[in-house]
Amino acid sequence: MNEPHQPSPPTHRRFAASNARAAAIAARSAALAAACASALTACSGGGDNARSDQPSSTSLRALDSRDGTLNQRLARMEQAWIASANTPDRPAARQRLKDVAWTNTEPFQVRSRAVQLLADDPDPAGADDTREMVKLMLPREQSRGMVAMLCQLCVDRNWADATPALVRSYARIVDAVAEQDRSERWAIGQLNPGQPLFEIAFGVFLDPRTDPGPPGANFDQRARADAWAVMSRLDPSGRERRRVLATASSPSPDVRLMQRCANELAALPNTPAEMEWATSLLNERDEANSAWRREVSAAASRLTDAQRDSLALRHLEPIRWAAASEPFLLSQSRDELISGLTARLAGRPSFQRRVERNEGGELRPESLAENAPHLSWGDLLAIHVLDRQLENPALVDQLFAYVDQDRRDRTTEYGGIIMDSARLGGIRPILFVPRTAAREGDYAFPEPADMTRQGDRAMGVFHFHAAELEMLEHTGPSLGDLRYAAASGRNCLVFTSLRERRLAVDYYQGNGVTIDLGEIPR
Repeated sequence: MNEPHQPSPPTHRRFAASNARAAAIAARSAALAAACASALTACSGGGDNARSDQPSSTSLRALDSRDGTLNQRLARMEQAWIASANTPDRPAARQRLKDVAWTNTEPFQVRSRAVQLLADDPDPAGADDTREMVKLMLPREQSRGMVAMLCQLCVDRNWADATPALVRSYARIVDAVAEQDRSERWAIGQLNPGQPLFEIAFGVFLDPRTDPGPPGANFDQRARADAWAVMSRLDPSGRERRRVLATASSPSPDVRLMQRCANELAALPNTPAEMEWATSLLNERDEANSAWRREVSAAASRLTDAQRDSLALRHLEPIRWAAASEPFLLSQSRDELISGLTARLAGRPSFQRRVERNEGGELRPESLAENAPHLSWGDLLAIHVLDRQLENPALVDQLFAYVDQDRRDRTTEYGGIIMDSARLGGIRPILFVPRTAAREGDYAFPEPADMTRQGDRAMGVFHFHAAELEMLEHTGPSLGDLRYAAASGRNCLVFTSLRERRLAVDYYQGNGVTIDLGEIPR
């Protein structure tokens, strides 16, 4: 953890190739630009009658035009930028190039060349404006080619103050690129030589060095949350984060929040969404959360150091329930929990999801034996506790009543939370139906905001796959479901329709682990 960060090569190979192609196009474009310049000079009369300080609406129109081939557009764009120098058109030309740089639908070569032209502006104020634009772009940019280009630019210009923006970009999960190949990781290392990546991220967490932006934007707070997410990826056990929090001194509410989580709950958030969850859980004005927190703190205080490893917010309600209802579970080691869960699952039918495969053509592993190395003590306890709830006839009856509603509605999936509710008589599923405007079709469950707000003390979240009566190929979480689990940090269950009176059950969590729990009958 504390070894100096060793940067990997700058980009994924295909992104490097994209940059090389862009450079070649730019070189060809320069020649075309020179030819265009001569033509424009001749058309304007040339000689003593040409005035470079006159506004050129032709140049601005050229920047707006998308006509012609890619090479023609690049040449026209460069010539228009050159023609705008030392004229009143320059600010408008700069804004047009910035608009191009920000537009995701523009070709990579056009966007990257626009950024390069802006960065090469001989006016120091213009170059500074470009640096600030790049810092704003990095956390939002979706194109991996553009991210690679922006990272290379930061390193080439030695823009060390772009480190918080690079950390924010690196915080995003990118399935297509290995961690060691992320261009942000390389750029952070190049701009901060000899410093461990964990400590760089912690520095950003303590001091984001980011302007808050317009009211409500909270860019500094977002930088802190993203820096914490990077720290969490580098330290999944939480040991290093606990160590640095123990001596951290900062007026930031976020730092104090993490310290309270570690000290009072023995669990740490891992994602920005979990930080918001923790903020709500620790709200002193919420009497229900305060009472729940006292129970959790008492139970967590009895856990061993091994049990506290990788303890997350989603483990706390299962711990509280076990302390009250099945206290023997809290005395068991990780190996004992695995043994007990293996015995519980033995003999149950299994239903493998088959609509997705990995790059090697393999199906996702869904057995406890295959996934056990990736499960913490808290994970195993949560699976035990949730599996026990599925033996409750009242809970199962309510689930089938909800799935019947879902089957009749062809516009969305249904879902909700599993929660201990005195009003409902114990652990019960509580349904939340997506609003009409948010619905994405019968194969997606957009989490309603009300579900998040009311789910602080939930044991887990669930949704149905019930677009058809028999969905054997679709048992288990989709890739979108797994992304939700990673972002939200929740214990997740998906119930898939097998027949009218049977549902397959799968547990899944943010690190991609999926456990087939068999089926439940009506």
